[in-house]
Amino acid sequence: MTDDVERARAGADPDAERDALTELTEAGDVAAILDLAKRYRAGADGTPRDLARCLACYEAAAELGSAEAEYAVALFYLTGGVVAQDLKEGAARLRVAADAGSIPAKVYLANLYELGIHYSQDAAKADVWYRSAARAAFVTASPGSDEHARAMAEIGAARFALALAGDPEASEADRARYLKKARASGYQLRIKDDAAAAAEATARASVSSGAPAGAGGTQSRAAVASVTGSSGAGKPRGAAPADEAASEAGAADDEASAPPPERAVKAERAEATKRAAKRARPSSLGPSLAAFVYATIFFAAAVGAGYLAMHGAEEVIARRGELPVFGDRVALVFPSFVFVLGVLPTLLVYRARTVVQALIGGGLAWWIGFAAWTRWPFVHARTMEALAASIAGFLAALLVLGLAGGARKQGPGRRG
Repeated sequence: MTDDVERARAGADPDAERDALTELTEAGDVAAILDLAKRYRAGADGTPRDLARCLACYEAAAELGSAEAEYAVALFYLTGGVVAQDLKEGAARLRVAADAGSIPAKVYLANLYELGIHYSQDAAKADVWYRSAARAAFVTASPGSDEHARAMAEIGAARFALALAGDPEASEADRARYLKKARASGYQLRIKDDAAAAAEATARASVSSGAPAGAGGTQSRAAVASVTGSSGAGKPRGAAPADEAASEAGAADDEASAPPPERAVKAERAEATKRAAKRARPSSLGPSLAAFVYATIFFAAAVGAGYLAMHGAEEVIARRGELPVFGDRVALVFPSFVFVLGVLPTLLVYRARTVVQALIGGGLAWWIGFAAWTRWPFVHARTMEALAASIAGFLAALLVLGLAGGARKQGPGRRG
């Protein structure tokens, strides 16, 4: 490490600091540039806090291909302050960082689409980036589960963080923590825009309804502050104390009648939380229909295999006299295959309680089919008609119970 870099780390010489950044950039030492940027940001290790130089360091590291630095530069443009706020530039740099693998950038970009900041609100595009962030962050919980929602909220995904922040069953500390994560990943921009819009609307309403000075009413403090830039800039010089008292009273009346920006922000926040919770709530229709399709396939395969096995058993009995397990009871072969290949595999896509309840429904259907055979014999054997009614009753019960939430949400082979 050269003397210039050592002096830059000690914060002794601004020129040396600039020279150090140039030297580190020429050397391609991204780690050292990022360390220098963080010390400028925090004012640590004897380095004075200087956000402008912090941004210069991040820009230099971003030019060298650092996704972390590109994300930091994007935040500077998105929030403004050191540079003028530029959502277009910030979003463009955010996409570069996300494509380079930055997990916070992926989440932030998804939140822009989710909340309708800079981009038009688009839940589908938000889903694309949420899934990309989940893969990069190794979120292994299945989508739609509580574990997945909490894991996504922890990395700052606004859809899930806002839903959990509005959960009345969560603790106050958890709600505050999830809201803070959402604010740090873009939700603060939405609050800021909404507050500015509410303040402007309040100012316009106050100005349009305000009475002339001396007639008993004036503009509200909020309106004057937003128009003139300060709470006292709109007062005429030399106003009499009585006039000032009347102005204060009129301002108080106007403030009481006009909706304050804070109230509008809270209302918008509550509405955003409801929208996020609605989108985060998984639908049971898709998993239920998919589970029923699987169950139907299982039973189709079981009926086909049972039919072939039954005829094969008859051949075996004709040649050898009995079967290895069933003996000479051929009638047990078909229902056994249906149970093993049709009923048991449904446990892969339905909860065990649902399968048991469907078995009860299938048993009732068996008795109905058995009793109805004397009047409506659809097949030649009474037991076969009863078995067909049982299968139909079992599948119908699975369909109804699955729509009521009895299907596993994660599909075959994974725990619900």
